[in-house]
Amino acid sequence: MQNEALRESRLELEETRDRYLDLYEFAPVGYLTLTKAAAVEEANLTMASLLGMDRKKTRERPVQESRCP
Repeated sequence: MQNEALRESRLELEETRDRYLDLYEFAPVGYLTLTKAAAVEEANLTMASLLGMDRKKTRERPVQESRCP
């Protein structure tokens, strides 16, 4: 009985993960997840493309404040 409950929980977690992938990773807009120190923790595929960078290279980079003239 416990094994069945664990299997069901695992399936639910996998479904949730798949929905997250669809919503975050393949979104038509760029998304960044930042740390408290304003460094990039995660970037989706669109954001990496907009930045012209490999996703792995976006990690740990600080986000600088943009200043308008």
